[in-house]
Order: sequence, then structure tokens, then C-alpha cells
Amino acid sequence: NGGIKTSFYLADYGWNFMNYRLRFRDQNGNPIAASVNSSGKTIAAGSGGLTGSLGEGSLQLIETESQDGLPTITGSADLIPESPTDYYDGYLTGIEVLQFTASGQEVALPLQTSPSNRSVVAFDHTNQVTTGIAITNFADTAVSVAVNIRDEQGAPLTQTTIDLAAHEHKSFLLDRKSTRLNSSHGYISYAVFCLKKK
Repeated sequence: NGGIKTSFYLADYGWNFMNYRLRFRDQNGNPIAASVNSSGKTIAAGSGGLTGSLGEGSLQLIETESQDGLPTITGSADLIPESPTDYYDGYLTGIEVLQFTASGQEVALPLQTSPSNRSVVAFDHTNQVTTGIAITNFADTAVSVAVNIRDEQGAPLTQTTIDLAAHEHKSFLLDRKSTRLNSSHGYISYAVFCLKKK
């Protein structure tokens, strides 16, 4: 909605079929219903998500319905393997593509298939552009995330902490965090350093 279309390309690169569940959450981590298109059909995915299966070596496209007149909804999606055995879970992968329908601009994001407490993202704020960042806590407990931003030489530019409740999602423009990031480029490192009880 709001001029943004989201597409999920799911792939099974193993040698057996793969069952999955694709579940959507709002920015507070609450499960939400969504209307999606898959295999030429419109499907209403309830708060429990959308279930499906992939054959050996197959690819499936799932697209959210884009209605430009409605407000933008931000959040996250969980891709959960539901195979007969856990042996095949590692062969489910995919890419999420976000498209700004007014201009056709797109960004492709690989789906994270294994949990990680650390991540690194490059940024380039030269030529009057900026970087958008989205971060989600997939754990059932709240976390604090240490964010360190450095230039291309590794010199510190700024650092901050982001607190996330269980399953919470936050998104922001990086240059809003510090004016020191204007006209610069470098990288951002994230590290979960504190688990909090509910």
C-alpha cells in the first residue's frame, strides 16, 4: 500500500518438496492479515500467515496487493519451514523485492535463513542520496542492538543503541541519526548485546 509493492521469490534448491508458512507482522510485532497474489490467484492470508509448498528446485512468486491510495503499512515477514523433517529446512531460501510503483525503483533483499546476532550494511550518502534501514527482532524476548557507524577508513562517525521489543520492527533514514553522515560513505555494524526479559 501507499505506493509500495512487495514481492517474495521463494525457492527450494534441495531434492525434496518443502512446506512453508509466510507470516506477516506489523511494526509492533503483531500478526496481521494480508491479501496476496500467488500463481495468478488472490489469496487472503489470515493472521496465521500463508501456507504453501515448493517442489524440488522450484520457484514461487508471492506478491502483496498494491493499492496506492491506502496508507503505507510497515512491518516484517517470517518465512518458516514446515517440512516433514528438519533435514530439509536448510534448502528453503528466497528474495524480497520492494518496488516504488510511481517510479519503478526496486530494492532486492535476501531472506535471512539462519539467525545472526551481527550484521554489516554499507552506505553511500554522496550525490544527495541517503540510505534506508529496517531492523527486526525475530526473538520472543526484547533485545538491545548496538549500532556503530564508521567511514570507509574504519574511523568512528557515530554510535547509538536501538531497543526492540519481541518481534518489533523499526525503519528509518540513516542520515536522521547524525548530520556527520551527510556526504559520506562507509558501513554500519549491528550487534545484539543484551537480551531482556519480557
